[in-house]
Amino acid sequence: MDDSGQTYLKNKDGVIIAIAQNPKKAYSFFKNNISDFENVKLFYTWDSEYYKENNFYAEKIKENAELEYIIWKYNDKKLDNVFLFGSSKSNFLNLLVYTNNWSEDEKIIFLENLFKLNK
Repeated sequence: MDDSGQTYLKNKDGVIIAIAQNPKKAYSFFKNNISDFENVKLFYTWDSEYYKENNFYAEKIKENAELEYIIWKYNDKKLDNVFLFGSSKSNFLNLLVYTNNWSEDEKIIFLENLFKLNK
């Protein structure tokens, strides 16, 4: 998608993943004088608040300060969109998995493994 920089992929089973890597400095909330993980938390707040303001349910699932990521979800009134927002050098990584074929735990494991491959 042009506005978010996300690339969407769908396999034969209907599992959709999206990946975006964007410069941190491109975001209005980014602050040079705080840690990468603090900026990831700002990224999560910025995006999740947008969904909440538009009457979607959003919830933080997990965070890892050492690896600098947050896993969270919002429900699009069909099913959960599970995201991992993380930090990698001067970029934010935005990873998504969207499917009803996997449990939430399977989605989390997938996102964590994908993040570690791209960190």
